[in-house]
Amino acid sequence: MVGPRVQRSREPLGIVFVVPYVPSVIANRPLQLLRGLVSNGHRVTLATVWTRQDELAPLRSLRESGIRVVAHRLSHGRRLGNCLRAAVFGEPLQARYALHPALLSDLDKLSSEAGCDVIHVTHLRGAAYGLAIRQQLRARGVDIPVVWDAIDCLSHLLQQAATSSALWRWRALGWLEAQRTAAFEGRLVRAFERVLVSSEIDRAKLAELGSTTSGRTSLRAGATTDSLRLVPNGVDPLVFRPRASTDSATIVFTGAMTYHPNVTAALRLVKRIMPAVWSARADARLRITGARPTRSIRSLAANPRVTVTGTVASMREHLTVATVAVVPLTYGAGSQFKVLEAMACGVPVVCSSFVARALGLVDGRQALVADEAEAFARAIVRLLNDPQLCRKLGEAGRELARASFDWTQVVGALERIYAELRPGPT
Repeated sequence: MVGPRVQRSREPLGIVFVVPYVPSVIANRPLQLLRGLVSNGHRVTLATVWTRQDELAPLRSLRESGIRVVAHRLSHGRRLGNCLRAAVFGEPLQARYALHPALLSDLDKLSSEAGCDVIHVTHLRGAAYGLAIRQQLRARGVDIPVVWDAIDCLSHLLQQAATSSALWRWRALGWLEAQRTAAFEGRLVRAFERVLVSSEIDRAKLAELGSTTSGRTSLRAGATTDSLRLVPNGVDPLVFRPRASTDSATIVFTGAMTYHPNVTAALRLVKRIMPAVWSARADARLRITGARPTRSIRSLAANPRVTVTGTVASMREHLTVATVAVVPLTYGAGSQFKVLEAMACGVPVVCSSFVARALGLVDGRQALVADEAEAFARAIVRLLNDPQLCRKLGEAGRELARASFDWTQVVGALERIYAELRPGPT
């Protein structure tokens, strides 16, 4: 969790912010960090790649907010070629997936500009840009810190997918990629001045990898795993806020429905958890709400008590009518936006234990926590039958979201990390 809100007291920074995909409401973390930094007066340049025409509108919106945008189209052919080259060099496919030579050239120029104070690189897909920038800076004898926002420990996610995913292709990918991704992440942890993660679980996993892995990725002088810092995911409590009334016995599960942990969780929810809920509460209705649902998710709507919405204009509108928000993930990484958004809306949450642990939730205080399908179903039914408990958990969850996960505070935590690297008068 982040600390209390503080006033920023340092001079604005020139920040080159590298994201290997377009920041958007789906890729929410970099979007909110960018907005917060420019709102606080920093000079921000976004360097990114795009793959689809519908990603151009979010880029226009970022430009209109005062962010300088440098973007190149990453074609399907280039992505395929990048993956093939990664395989040849024994690297994880993600390591080179988003590389674009034009963006590499642009980054060399951007880091040479006067007023460039810090370079922030996002995700494992962006790490190769960070490594290239470090080499360019070292060749020029320039001391500009490079921060890598790993967000999650991707190898840990792949290890879980190999054994727990409901999708065979993700089990296969996890089996193929987990080991070399772990080796790559272990080297990256020691290659940058600061490495950011969204949960303590991921910090511990990356620290372990960084202390045991060696390899050819060049390290900083005296590099250790002490560079790891927690910058959690956040929520805007002004956008995600409660409203007075809800629909009766409505259960909601939200998230991007192409993300494999969400797909696995949604299938488990309908097939293993909801039958027990319906046996106790035949009136219960389930809404699965999130962008681009897979065919297997869309097929769940064959049950008349299940609605699959696909992309929605406002997630808040779907959360605030719910009686209960459920997060039955059996595996995953990081801290879950879906939990923070539900809590900010005052909706009581039932979640699995690793989800609760990532956010510091206490069973019975800010959420109900269960792992086995039967226990999860009992927790849902308990809330459906107990409006007072719903109200208690909803109020406690909203208070936690506002007190510890407001994006304003998260951006403040990031600014303090930048300040560690660029000391100056306060």
